[in-house]
Amino acid sequence: MKNYTRHIMTAVLCLCTVSCRLVSDKGESIPVVIASQAGKTIIEDNRTYTYTAVARPVRVHRFTAPFDCVVESMDAREGGKAVKGQVLARLYSATLSASVRDAAANLARLEAELGKASAATVKTRGRNQEEIPDEMTGTAELRKKVEAAREELARARKLQSACTIRAPFDAEVTVVGAAAGASLSAGDELLTIIDPTRTELVAYIESEALPEMGQVLLFQGRDTRISAVMVRCSPKPNRMNGCYECVFEPETQEGQPIASGTELKFKLSGGIKELVTIPSGALRQDGASHYVWVIKTDSTVSRRPVVLQEEPLDIRDGKRTVVISGLEGDETLVTGGFDGLQDSTKVKIRKED
Repeated sequence: MKNYTRHIMTAVLCLCTVSCRLVSDKGESIPVVIASQAGKTIIEDNRTYTYTAVARPVRVHRFTAPFDCVVESMDAREGGKAVKGQVLARLYSATLSASVRDAAANLARLEAELGKASAATVKTRGRNQEEIPDEMTGTAELRKKVEAAREELARARKLQSACTIRAPFDAEVTVVGAAAGASLSAGDELLTIIDPTRTELVAYIESEALPEMGQVLLFQGRDTRISAVMVRCSPKPNRMNGCYECVFEPETQEGQPIASGTELKFKLSGGIKELVTIPSGALRQDGASHYVWVIKTDSTVSRRPVVLQEEPLDIRDGKRTVVISGLEGDETLVTGGFDGLQDSTKVKIRKED
């Protein structure tokens, strides 16, 4: 009797195992998963959000080494001022200097040859009464070489002019990345300047509190109280925190401008929001990150990272979780049968009851 019971239990376990997987025509095992839909919920968020905006310069110019060179002199100082056209640094390139010398010498040689050819033409014309060409054979070709040499010298001198770094506008020096005598490779940081007369305010805001484009808000600091209008917002949230980068332009910057790095507080109200919600059973965790398995139209699955709403909102269905980034709200999600799932795994769907 005991053996008979054991055989029955073994058979039941085998049936359970078979019921969780199907076999394709090719003999491959296909996982059977339980699935449910993501959705959207309309809620009224009556909370008030407080954010911090940071002032940053609208106009920033970063100088890098235009070629391999040595810093001959560094006239800029961090925190110092510079007027438009003022020399900030001088660079030296042995290779470039040699190119200018070689181009100048080549031009001088060709011009001398052209001068001799032209003189020979005049002398021949004076000695003979018969009509002769305006230029002797080869003079026209030599003239073309002279023009090409002049262009080459002009290009070399233009490159050499990049050795003198000048301020393109009235500026404040914020970073000096190299001292006099330093050897730099092309692209290495040299210095950074900003226009201190114009700043904008930048804040990172969750989707549930995003203001409207063109909305005017009040910003306050210890000694500052200004109004600013929202002019830009990033099209997608930051993957790390799920927030959008919003940029505000002060309505007026007369008088003393807001210093770069100044922090100002402002408040936003939630209002009516449309939020993406998912069955809580679809949510998986990998360390501090969350993800879900999305079932695509070809019945394969894809692992999708998501960012959750940190503070719970008043959603009546407690079985669902608010997602603020990663989903659109119309996806089909795996809520059961996760074992063995990998990206592009083909699955058989069984809808959740």
